[in-house]
Amino acid sequence: MNKKLWFYVSSLAALLAFLAGCVTLSPQAKQIQIVRNSQEVSACQRIGPVSTKTMACVDPSTCMRAAAAEGRNQAAAMGATHLLVTYNGITITHGVFDGFAYRCAEDRVGVQRMELITPNPTNSFIGCTKDIECKGDRICVSGQCVAP
Repeated sequence: MNKKLWFYVSSLAALLAFLAGCVTLSPQAKQIQIVRNSQEVSACQRIGPVSTKTMACVDPSTCMRAAAAEGRNQAAAMGATHLLVTYNGITITHGVFDGFAYRCAEDRVGVQRMELITPNPTNSFIGCTKDIECKGDRICVSGQCVAP
């Protein structure tokens, strides 16, 4: 290959790699939290799917970053606060990003746990637990002071 042709080919490859990574995040997209576990957004409202594919590119990592950035921009346009990543990879020539946009209230982010509420026995139990708590010669039976 002659030097002139080599220069054009390498310049074109550099330009394609540069263009593939030229996705600018919007200010709203910069605020979106990326999550990889659906439990992190289990209490949030699912807005919809996000799917992007970059232009043809040479560098795989640049393609993946560009696809992810475009996915964040899409989610931001939908009003999302969180973006659940389901796939971020490449095909032979393109970066691909798939996920789901979620809107989460500030106090509802993260895994929501169901807590079992059990009454505090010292506060809710009225009655006796031992014979000594009963007056006179009465004894404690099933939480009640009764005559023997």
